[in-house]
Formats: sequence, C-alpha cells, structure tokens
Amino acid sequence: MKLPFATTYLLILLTCSLASPQYAQSSDYNFSSPPSSLVERGAGVSNQGNILRPWPVNDPVASRKLTVIEFCFALLPFREQALFRFMMAIDIWINALGGEAGPHSGHSIAFQETFYSDGTPLPCYIPGTAQNHPPYGQWNPVLPSHILQIMPVSDRDSAVASVGYRVGVNLENGRHSMAFAPDFDVERIYMLVHELGHVFGMMHEHQRSDRDDFVQINWPAISGYETGLQAAMTEGFSKEEAEYRLQTEEAFGKYFNVPTGDFNKAVNGILGPPDDPYTIDESSPYDIDSLMNYASAHYSLAPDSGDAKDATILKWVKDESGNKIGSVPYPHNTAPSVGDVAWIRKWYPWRGA
Repeated sequence: MKLPFATTYLLILLTCSLASPQYAQSSDYNFSSPPSSLVERGAGVSNQGNILRPWPVNDPVASRKLTVIEFCFALLPFREQALFRFMMAIDIWINALGGEAGPHSGHSIAFQETFYSDGTPLPCYIPGTAQNHPPYGQWNPVLPSHILQIMPVSDRDSAVASVGYRVGVNLENGRHSMAFAPDFDVERIYMLVHELGHVFGMMHEHQRSDRDDFVQINWPAISGYETGLQAAMTEGFSKEEAEYRLQTEEAFGKYFNVPTGDFNKAVNGILGPPDDPYTIDESSPYDIDSLMNYASAHYSLAPDSGDAKDATILKWVKDESGNKIGSVPYPHNTAPSVGDVAWIRKWYPWRGA
C-alpha cells in the first residue's frame, strides 16, 4: 500500500495478527481537547528527569541510517480528513530540504504510518473503547509507546505539538503528539509546518536569549494579558511582580490563562522552570525568517489590524551602525528558512552509505 505523498517517503507496513478494525462512530469520541500530556510549547535539546533529543536513527535497513518517525492517527474517521493536511506539512519540509532523505538533500528524516497486515491504517486507540477510556479510547497495545500520535481538536485555527524525542522516566504511551482540527484551514498550513518543527526538536526563535536585539515583545497586545494581569493583582500580587512573572514564568501565565509562556525569553540558552528546563540551540545567528519565529499577529487581540500597537512581536529597524531606530510589524513566515534547513541538517544529517 502506498500513500499519496507528493515526494517519496519510506513506508513500512506494520504486520500483526489483529482482525480488521471497526470504525468508531462520531459519538464515540470527543474533539474538545487533547490529553493533558500534550505540551503546548517549543522544544529544546534536554530537560531534567527526561531527556529530549533528536529522534534516533532507527532504520531497519542499516546502510541507510534513516531517522524514521513512525506515526498513527488517534482515530480512523479523523484520519480521513487529517491525512491530507499532515502530508502537506511534511511535503513543505521535504521540498525545503531539497527532497527525500539522501546524500543530495543532506538529511536523514523519513516518515512511516502504521498499518494492519491487510493494509488498513492502524489507529493509535482501539475503536469503540472511548466510553471507558476517554477522550479517545484505550491505547492500541501493538503500537510502540514512542510513536507520534496525530490527534483531533475542535479549534480549526490552532495546532499544538509535543517536544522533541523524549526518553527517560514516566514514558507514557503516545508521549509524542501533534494535534489539529480535522478541518484545519489549509490556507494556514504553515502552522502545521511550524508544529512539525517542534516535533523535530526546534525551539521558538523568538524565545532565544538574544531575541531583544532583533525583536520587541509588545506584552499588552497579547490576548488575555491585561485580564490576566488584573486577575493576578486581584489575588494580591503587585503590578510589578505580576508583570514580571507573566513575562518570565510559563506556569504563572497558564494559571491566569494567558499565553505568555510562548513569549518568555531564555536565559543563557535555558528556558523553563528549574525542574523542567529546556536548552535552546543558539549556536547559529538569530533567524528572523525562521518558521519558528512568531509573526506579529500571533496571539494578538487584533490579528488583522496590521497596526504596530496590535502586534505582539515587532521587528527592530536599525541604522547603518546597528542602532535601533524603530520597530515594525512583520508577516507570518510560511516555509522553512535557510536557517531552519541548516538546523535539520545539523541534527539529522545524512549518515548513509
């Protein structure tokens, strides 16, 4: 069985002695939200307790030394709509990289969906078990726990993904995840390409330690910021402390339902709380064109205004001497940049014969 990839990808059929699956009914699951294990933030290289690293070389053909990212869709009805969108995102990455894995493209990434022995797609969760195991059902025991699960959510304008490749303790099934709506707006497919960057292990560019030399965060323009600030002050925090913690602590922002965690700045390349730090790869120059660099409209209260006062992130304008002379809004980056491609080739180089 061959999937309709726009370019050629490694595809291996998972052979097992299971009966053909039964499709779940639409009432058998809930699209409202992904499991709490799905982490909505950028990826890094490592953290305490668990280790986040690039996906391993795991090609069954030893001479190729590919990094094969296995994936499954949480539910078969969701797959019917989501597969095309997921493949579009993969294809944009592969085209930017110069083609499929090989010496000509300089990378080793391939994708592999899992199937029953009869060629039927193998879902992440056993159909018909959602009632007793919400929200999607019981984890399919024939699947490896490290597989990338593609999950549905109801908001067609949002997408989230987990971080890198996790090894260590508390390794739950489906710990590597990506979630988006079945009818996700294909005009915004760049968001799924961005989330795949997180799956690979890429961090938000605008959260680098040196970001203030290149971009300016306009905190009051972030959706929910002023409301969260007032709520924190109502709970007894001073305005100064509330602002500082909203701008530096992801958990504080989440507590007051403000997405400021996605704008927190790393310190010396380290982002996150002491018990869960992430190390950002800052070895290359800041890349304003990176797909991992948020646009000015991201999380804005007025994303369509185009006005600088409504922009959550602005790009610094500098004179010939490098002095800041102003800041301007900028649009979404819709494809991997030269720097993004270099990052992939650094962490997933071609190692084959």
